[in-house]
Amino acid sequence: MSVVAAAVGLALAGCASPLPQAVTRTPAASVAPTIATTTPPSATSRPATLNGCPPAQPEAQLTVLARIAASPDDVTVDRAGNLWVSALDARVISELSATGKLLATVSDPGGPEGMVELPDGRFVVADQVANALGIFHPGDTRVSQLLTLTNHTANAGVDGIGYDAAHQQLLVPDSPNGTLLAYPVGGATTVLRRGLGRPVAASTDPAGNTYVGMENAPGVLAVSATGATRSLGSLAQVDEVVFLNGLLYVADLAGTVEAIDPGTGQSARLVTAAPAPQGLAATRAGTLILVDETTHVVASLAPCR
Repeated sequence: MSVVAAAVGLALAGCASPLPQAVTRTPAASVAPTIATTTPPSATSRPATLNGCPPAQPEAQLTVLARIAASPDDVTVDRAGNLWVSALDARVISELSATGKLLATVSDPGGPEGMVELPDGRFVVADQVANALGIFHPGDTRVSQLLTLTNHTANAGVDGIGYDAAHQQLLVPDSPNGTLLAYPVGGATTVLRRGLGRPVAASTDPAGNTYVGMENAPGVLAVSATGATRSLGSLAQVDEVVFLNGLLYVADLAGTVEAIDPGTGQSARLVTAAPAPQGLAATRAGTLILVDETTHVVASLAPCR
């Protein structure tokens, strides 16, 4: 699998109020809590519009950077431009160059899904099988456990993860329990929202808005810095949400990649006929990277301008 003011804790309409107090979790061991902020990737200083979107393409026509033998699941792009691709079933994370060359692999017995790079260069990964967060440095051969989450259900564990640079904290869509958590690395975990169904992705924009992707309708929720909540579109099985240059890009397991204007909720389709578009990320140059679990491809596509 590419965030939040205290007011985000306001409840969704018809849902119970979220609890602002810390939630008891297994503490992280020997992890520095201080994280510097970074500037999110941006293709240009002028925000993109839906009018600038390229024509929709079938996934088979995208530029393929790599084919992963193990079913790939999610992807993130580091500051050097390298791609990090998780494979849940194979329990491995692959580091690829920007052109798709395999550089290294990292073992992750916890079952890796979404990942995010911290400003200090470490990576945090959502481990679905272990229902935990893992952490590793580039060059490590194995992921270490950072934080154990609690699953009160029979649902599959945590799926995605995001980073809120403004508040120096991770955003953790607590997938099995339907909540959104905030976690400053090394600190206490706080529930930001409840009643989300199955949240699997979280992203933010420079204005302090948070976007939550869910594997259930309405698909994407926008939460303003004041706590106001709106649904964006009517997608039913979102797997990833990425904010880039004024627009949201959404991978939908129905087989598409959509660009959404967060102000109006209007959308444009960029990719069609994608069997399982699990991972979506943006490079610092503004290119989008798509990972498909079924076709095993890591592909690039142009964003809207």
